[in-house]
Amino acid sequence: MVRHSLRKGSTRIRSFVQRDLMRSLRLFFLVSLPICSVGLTVQVWHMGVGVAATVGCAAAQLFLFTLRAVEFSRARPLPIWVDAVELAAAFFVFSQVTDVSPMINTMFMCVLFRAAIGTLPRLLLSQAGYLGIWAIAVALPWHVKPVVGAMISLPITTLMVYGTRTLMTKLQEQQKAQNALLEGVLTELPFPVVVTDAAGDVVLANPAVTELIGWQGAGAPDLGELEMQDLEGLPINLRTVAAGAGRTKQEVRLVRADGSTLQVVVQTVPMATGLTQDRSVVLALLDVTAQRSYEEHLHKAAYFDLLTGLPNRRMLFERLTLAHSSGMPYAMLLIDLNDFKVVNDTLGHAIGDELLAGVAERIRSAVDETATVARLGGDEFAVLLPHADPAAAEVAAQAVRDSFTEPLLLSCGPLQGKGTVGLSVAESGDTPDGVLEKADAAMYLAKPSGKRRTRSPQSPRNALAG
Repeated sequence: MVRHSLRKGSTRIRSFVQRDLMRSLRLFFLVSLPICSVGLTVQVWHMGVGVAATVGCAAAQLFLFTLRAVEFSRARPLPIWVDAVELAAAFFVFSQVTDVSPMINTMFMCVLFRAAIGTLPRLLLSQAGYLGIWAIAVALPWHVKPVVGAMISLPITTLMVYGTRTLMTKLQEQQKAQNALLEGVLTELPFPVVVTDAAGDVVLANPAVTELIGWQGAGAPDLGELEMQDLEGLPINLRTVAAGAGRTKQEVRLVRADGSTLQVVVQTVPMATGLTQDRSVVLALLDVTAQRSYEEHLHKAAYFDLLTGLPNRRMLFERLTLAHSSGMPYAMLLIDLNDFKVVNDTLGHAIGDELLAGVAERIRSAVDETATVARLGGDEFAVLLPHADPAAAEVAAQAVRDSFTEPLLLSCGPLQGKGTVGLSVAESGDTPDGVLEKADAAMYLAKPSGKRRTRSPQSPRNALAG
């Protein structure tokens, strides 16, 4: 728990620093100033200058810190006349100490802060002011030593900080311009795009995203609140996906705010830099609902009969070939409706379609779920029976025969369906086409009988007619 809190705090500090480098630099000098001041106050006390002088020095340093804190909050220097008051406070401290060394750190932090916030002329004035009061203190009989090295390094160091600040400012402005350009491009993109930080928090979500998910809340959507599932029905937390490493691409089902479901492809692209100045992730969301619906329609058109909903000849042959190549035992039933042309001619094609749909449902209900019931075309149906031996095939054929016993309830009223069933069991050396030909021959032999009984090509008693 403590480690998590420390990590979270470290992340926030790093995020603050990366958002505004110059503000972070000024904050560093501002925080360093009271630390140096406390050290100076302690050393002044040990110099034995007395309580009044020590308190006066502490008050002067507090005043200097207050001025810098106000400038930090304003993000710009105070009016120039305030510098005179500041130098007077610093001069008072010089007048109370017998050793100027503790004062050097405080003086440096004041001027370095000015280098991080002010213009170059204002910085030069501040440098000249502090060096001037130091020189005056040295000239007066206060036992203040010049410390030539510190007096020379003060302008050099502050000018280096000012130069670094100028360079950082230009780089930060360029980065902001690039971020603004990136944000503008992402916002105007017609497809949904989300940009997150390393923790999975949304930094940018363009209007296409809110339209896609139906987000009604204010501000950017919370990825953790989106209801998503993979294609197997397992829940997915998109926030966790965004926080993960590497490129990923997966298809999910997204439940919109209105309850409707979309099929969406989510592709994540990690970036080293971006809108967060840290490792970020771009998530592209592609709505493929219409595409998948069209693909499903094409699949149904290619493999299913639109009238009955049964697999068509193409799917039957694919499954038949698969069953044959696997070496499993299987059998085939072919069913042909009797007098179907008479129904079409006398009652109309609409009734004929109802009859076909009703017969298809009867056959599907008569056989096992593992069987493939297909419509070959016209009034012909087929049933592939995987793992079926001759006895099981005879049972299935009898069940199909029994399905014609009860009349079908159509819009024209009850109508008795009639059909002929041919049975063929695959044997060693048979081919898929050969098995179909034997079933077709068995059905042909059964036609003239006029009765429902089982007959096969090898044994005329093994065909079913009716």
